[in-house]
Amino acid sequence: MSRIYVNFEETISRIQEPERVLRVGIPVRSRFATADRKSAREALGLKDGQTLILSFGGSGGAEYLNEAILKMMDGFSRHRPDILHIHAAGNRAGVYETMLASAKEKGLAEVPNIRILRFIDNMPDVMTAADIVISRAGAMTISELALSRKCSILVPSPYVAGQHQLKNAQALEQKGAARILYAKDERTFDGSEFIGEVESLLSNEKQMESMRENIASFVLPDANRRIGEDLLKILKNTS
Repeated sequence: MSRIYVNFEETISRIQEPERVLRVGIPVRSRFATADRKSAREALGLKDGQTLILSFGGSGGAEYLNEAILKMMDGFSRHRPDILHIHAAGNRAGVYETMLASAKEKGLAEVPNIRILRFIDNMPDVMTAADIVISRAGAMTISELALSRKCSILVPSPYVAGQHQLKNAQALEQKGAARILYAKDERTFDGSEFIGEVESLLSNEKQMESMRENIASFVLPDANRRIGEDLLKILKNTS
């Protein structure tokens, strides 16, 4: 017997043999569920009542997204001391250096409530501390956001096969679990789109809370256990 493991409930209806499908989720570091928000915020030096915006475009980074975030930082974040904005530029060669150079040109490198990093090693803690997350919409990222119950603005990559990130994001948007910013050509982003979405969310705490509740349904905890138990069951039935 062969088995198809999936992350999202919506995926099952797209498979021709649904009887072979089992929703198990994606193995995600348990720290995304167990990190303490108060301790995480203290470690980042957040002040009481200060909002944390976390943004990133994946481990390798995304140049056009980085440029849009810089424009957002310049036109919005730097003028809001009540906000700490942390962005991971990416660890692909030259991506971080290019963004940092642009930040220095705009006078952003020394702004105290803006932090531009190459990579975030302790992502579970930083995400736990965040109030709004701006990110791509890969399945792993969505699972991390869901396990952390984050209010998110998803920016699906237009450069992936089958537009699967856009489909992922649309599934969340339809359930009121996230917002989407999408462009087939990301060079058209000018930063104002991100500012508008963030301002809209910050002015509506009720909606933010609803998004945090709704995104929780997009992850199943203990995916490793579910996969292991099912494989053992299959082996037992075929032996």
